[in-house]
Amino acid sequence: MDPKPPPSSAEEPVPDKPLDSDCCGQGCQPCVFDIYEQNLRIWQTRQIQGGNSELATRMSSDNFTSCSLVSIDALTDSTFLYTFSLPPGQYLRSNPGQHLILNALSHDKHSVSRQYSIYHVKDDCTAFSVIIKLYSEGVVSRIISQWSFGIQCRWRGPMGDFVHTPLKFSKLFLLGMGTGIVPLLSVIRSILNDEMDETFLHLVCGFRQMTDVFPLDELKVFSAFWNFKLTLCLSRDKTAPSFRPGQIICDQRIDLDLIKSPKLNLPDDLV
Repeated sequence: MDPKPPPSSAEEPVPDKPLDSDCCGQGCQPCVFDIYEQNLRIWQTRQIQGGNSELATRMSSDNFTSCSLVSIDALTDSTFLYTFSLPPGQYLRSNPGQHLILNALSHDKHSVSRQYSIYHVKDDCTAFSVIIKLYSEGVVSRIISQWSFGIQCRWRGPMGDFVHTPLKFSKLFLLGMGTGIVPLLSVIRSILNDEMDETFLHLVCGFRQMTDVFPLDELKVFSAFWNFKLTLCLSRDKTAPSFRPGQIICDQRIDLDLIKSPKLNLPDDLV
């Protein structure tokens, strides 16, 4: 009987992430988590290549790439998660906090561009998601509101030079309002997913009311980590529930007085 051929890149399963208990905590080089990261990068490369001998090309920050809209998920009444797939043979790798540039034609055929932070990149680097809030009078918002599945949109990137160095600072204070928290989410996610990074994070974000908060489920997941603190500032909501005691400030806008107040307990040299 002929030996079974190795699986194709499409059939190859994603490497399993080790459990916390799989690490002995003795500083092994390489650690089981290092080996996992290596295996994951190898798997990602095989997925990108798709079994071809020629390497795929990376999405360009200089030239636009036509990407296909594959899903739209409503996060709030006016905020949506849009997921795009890249053309075959192309991939996107980004660092936490980076963004992409969208180019589109307005209704009067003028070229318009906007920057949107990357919310998530698929494990095999062939798809990405952005979070966009639509405004009734916004030129680009009117274009985006007409998007449908399969539409081709022009993107380029990633852009942005922010780099997080694990444990360079013992604490990070992150401040954002509305969709301004999106680049912060990818930074937070990367730190909390790094077993060796014990940087303490305090996210202060502002929304009008609890129904405007997004992504609520992921914020709740973040809040379960010992090194993450969440403060929600809800300027028009006096009755919002709390994820756990003391994590939500009701009827409070983000301003200098709040930042200096004992509620946030920030270091004196920061404020």
